[in-house]
Amino acid sequence: MRTLSLSNIPIYSVLGIHGGYGILDEHKADTRLLSNADLKITLTELGGLGQILFSEEVEITINLWRVLEQT
Repeated sequence: MRTLSLSNIPIYSVLGIHGGYGILDEHKADTRLLSNADLKITLTELGGLGQILFSEEVEITINLWRVLEQT
């Protein structure tokens, strides 16, 4: 959480039994700062997440990263 905050990524916390942390929806990552290797690693990690937590949001995110990898 500290690393995200120091990187100027706006994070928030939610209290309670179903609480946790998140990144504000309005935040947009500057993908120009990522190398092709970064994109491939992130896509691989998202693919693993998609295997254990399948949802429409995860699928959309994986597809977005695939498009970024191709550019």
